[in-house]
Amino acid sequence: IVNYPAPINASSELEFFRHRIHVERDSVKRAREALRVKRSIFQGRQRAWKQRSARATLEQLVQ
Repeated sequence: IVNYPAPINASSELEFFRHRIHVERDSVKRAREALRVKRSIFQGRQRAWKQRSARATLEQLVQ
């Protein structure tokens, strides 16, 4: 009778950690996806900047 509460507590603790693992995994997935989106936006801006820079250089050479 004395040992009875321990397994219940251990299993609820296990459930808590299992839940936390799922929450953390979802959080990491969302963070990765957000970074992927930000990286593609940044790369698009870089490409646009390089094109503008190249165009400006070309215009200077033409003048």
